[in-house]
Amino acid sequence: MMSSNFEEWCRTTRFSKKYFFDSYVRYLKSLNLSTKPSESICGLKLRKIKTTPLMSRLNHTCIKESEHIDFLVINMGDIYMVAIHNLPYEYSTISNQGRSWTMTEFKQLPSFVLEQTNAERACKKIHWDEKTWLNVWSIPVHLKAVTNGDKDFRKEYEWGELVYEGNQYGDTSDFYIIGTLTRKNK
Repeated sequence: MMSSNFEEWCRTTRFSKKYFFDSYVRYLKSLNLSTKPSESICGLKLRKIKTTPLMSRLNHTCIKESEHIDFLVINMGDIYMVAIHNLPYEYSTISNQGRSWTMTEFKQLPSFVLEQTNAERACKKIHWDEKTWLNVWSIPVHLKAVTNGDKDFRKEYEWGELVYEGNQYGDTSDFYIIGTLTRKNK
């Protein structure tokens, strides 16, 4: 059952418009994620590791190009969430206004919160592969995490003028949980 606060907020966004949501689903389908490099991690392991290297692989700021991934499957209990790095502006700006977690917060969430989020947001099944559906969430969840690309703290000056300013301490990159994977029933 959808929580009334989320349902009410959802109705105020463009995602509630059929044409807009359909364009979002078409965008997700066009990514052909199931054919792209990925990583899968369970919640217990995620809670114990430093996530900067993992998330750097997802937004392609890790040093080795061979380690780049295009999506991350996070297994929390019975839920297999799909996270991606980038969304076009028209989708990301709405997501950024809704539920948002830092990676630190996300790692500490109890499973029932994620189950509730999935229950209130899963709204459309699309083909992932022969055995799996992607349950697209009505609105993606914004996830903020530190990556190697966020750790460029240098400042460069020429003749007393600032010509390059890197990141500030505490900067994060944007990621989005777009839905969950479930098995197709035969």
